[in-house]
Amino acid sequence: MSDTERINNRIDTYSEAFDFYIERREMPPEIAADDQLGAYMRQVIDENPHLVSVDPLWAEVLKENLMDFFQALLQHFAIVEQQLAAELAMINRFRSASIEQKRRQWSGVVGHIKQRYTKYEVNIDGYSQRFDGENNDAVFAALTSDWESACRNHAEETRREMLARSKQNWAQRFREIGDQDYIERRKIEDIVYKSPVLSEIVDIIGRARDADGTVDNLMYSYLPKGLSSNDAGEGISKISFGNDIERVTPSETLLLSTPDTEQLFYQCYALRQLQQFSAPSAAPLKTQINNPLPRPKKGPIIVAVDTSGSMYGRPEQMAKSLLIQLVRIARAEHRSCYLITFSVRIRSIDLGRGANMRALTSFLQQRFTGGNGEEKLLIEALRLLESDDYGMADVLIISDFIFNPPDRANTERVRKAQSKGTRFYGLQINSNSKAFDALLDRKWKA
Repeated sequence: MSDTERINNRIDTYSEAFDFYIERREMPPEIAADDQLGAYMRQVIDENPHLVSVDPLWAEVLKENLMDFFQALLQHFAIVEQQLAAELAMINRFRSASIEQKRRQWSGVVGHIKQRYTKYEVNIDGYSQRFDGENNDAVFAALTSDWESACRNHAEETRREMLARSKQNWAQRFREIGDQDYIERRKIEDIVYKSPVLSEIVDIIGRARDADGTVDNLMYSYLPKGLSSNDAGEGISKISFGNDIERVTPSETLLLSTPDTEQLFYQCYALRQLQQFSAPSAAPLKTQINNPLPRPKKGPIIVAVDTSGSMYGRPEQMAKSLLIQLVRIARAEHRSCYLITFSVRIRSIDLGRGANMRALTSFLQQRFTGGNGEEKLLIEALRLLESDDYGMADVLIISDFIFNPPDRANTERVRKAQSKGTRFYGLQINSNSKAFDALLDRKWKA
């Protein structure tokens, strides 16, 4: 396994531990008690309770920035690990050598230890004086034991110093950019909350299981829930929009904290567009139309986003907002979420992994430019579907669909995937193209 793979696996572990600690206020067994980064993560969360209790988005922003910091730090730790491994290999070679080999290596070992360690760590002169020809094996055993302990302590101290030097800079940087990251992310997310179409896509691809263990074949008939009452005894059903100050979410009240966003709060209040908690009503939320088919409780998600120039502007913001929600579902439910971006060339990455959190931020910061690459999109999506990890996935294509219909070979591969339970969905923005209609199980227009 390469250093990069080891680092990514470790970031996945820390990412899951972050959520675990917020929920249970204890670290999972995978994080050792003496784990320096694990201890620092606990400290950061404990010192910022408002960040993880006021709004879940704050926790996401904090986690993304913290995991990005850990990833950079682990790259430096990897160098320390390489040096540690080389030193331990040297110790083991000396430990397993014959007495004659030890004699030949002795001067080099003495010079190395004197250069690297103090006499309080490894008293090499003291060991030299203890050789009397009778107990040399015991002396060598004690020497190599002290040498190994000093070696490991050096590596641990080096990592500790690296963390101590770096964490202050990271904390200062997070204080400077954390609020801005949150505001920008909130603006993007609000697009989903204000769009019934996008909210419906999130609900369907989220794919919560019905009581009988099945889900509807394709479509639900949604019924209005009715008006929320102010009865505090009623639970919270979901987020809705209005101007009931008693039910406004904490994230909306944060808009009042700065002059730049205060006007936005009052504007949303006047338009009854503030996010607020809505209470459940007696009316059913949905009724099934088609016959139910058995589906897995949770499956992978593949999101293909058209990043060509025709998607610039409003389509781009809608795509990013929807992607954030789907990635959140995937991470919360430990589902794989593969992002395929396509224009002239195809790029793909699993955003469900904690190690790839920064990749989502980078995608949200980029601007959509370029031409179309629809055929490559299908090839990449089908490649994933035919792998062990992504069978039975839901595929969502976000595009204006202004491109040629797929060829016969890829059409047949799509049909084969659909016959095994894969769903192909489409969100069409700002066009009336029907190029992919024959392949999609369902298409929304926005």
